[in-house]
Amino acid sequence: MARSEKRLWVVGGALAVGLAVLVVRAAQVQLLQGAEYAARAAAQRTDSVILPAPRGSLYDRTGVPLATTAEIFHVGFDPGELRDRDATVRLAARQLGLSEREIRRRLRRRYAHFEGPFTAAQVLPLRGVAGVYLTSDLVRSYPDPDFAPAIRSGARDRRGAAPPAPATTSSSRSTPPCRTSWKPRWRRRSTASRRTAGTS
Repeated sequence: MARSEKRLWVVGGALAVGLAVLVVRAAQVQLLQGAEYAARAAAQRTDSVILPAPRGSLYDRTGVPLATTAEIFHVGFDPGELRDRDATVRLAARQLGLSEREIRRRLRRRYAHFEGPFTAAQVLPLRGVAGVYLTSDLVRSYPDPDFAPAIRSGARDRRGAAPPAPATTSSSRSTPPCRTSWKPRWRRRSTASRRTAGTS
């Protein structure tokens, strides 16, 4: 009887120690390391991209455009995230001017990327579709080929030298704008595997 009671005390003590260890570890993860793990999770699932500063259009005195900026788009598909592949393929083919056969062929890969470029009107119906990822670039164009070299070379003074750049102070510096977007699922897996390999 005494031996059985002793065993019960040993088992109960072991359970109590195990529960105490779990509580301490949970408190450590939640309270002390919670912010670190949250940052890791966000870095694994999202991308932060520095946005280029938009540049306005330039016109001459008669309203003829001399320099314009247009936003172009590139389209990517993650086959594992497409909910209705057939409907998405038909929509993409119709909007992007691509053949359904070519889209389906590329969807056999882990990730299908179409460089384009595509316009905002073309990709508008694809926004919010599961498994479709849009990226964009700002492209500067010069309709007048004779005017483009003068714009690209920058302003020049009468001696032919470029004017000095204005001095910047700490108060005039600013953080460039960023855009945060979701990573495709295959990139989340590859990021996690690289991190695991680096820590092992």
